[in-house]
Amino acid sequence: MPVFRNSRYDGSSYIGITLSDGSVKRWVEAQTPMTVDDTADDWIEHVVEGPEDLDALALAYGGLEQFWWMIAEVNNILFPWDITAGTRLIVPTKALVRRTRR
Repeated sequence: MPVFRNSRYDGSSYIGITLSDGSVKRWVEAQTPMTVDDTADDWIEHVVEGPEDLDALALAYGGLEQFWWMIAEVNNILFPWDITAGTRLIVPTKALVRRTRR
């Protein structure tokens, strides 16, 4: 499967392991999750007011919903549909914009 430009795996390296039958199985190397320290001053706090989802926030703050995972990682969200009203989220605005403008 090809890796598309702006994918979170764009530029990742792969590990190849030769299996006993001679075929090669490839795994992408582990990604280091983003943290709030990676966002420096380029974030805002967003308080969820109702039925909002991370892809809509990524679209609103960065222009492309496919970068919802950045918001999830910075906020240690494992299941993105579990956010509820009143949840305070760090939204890495500059990171979102930088990734969408490549």
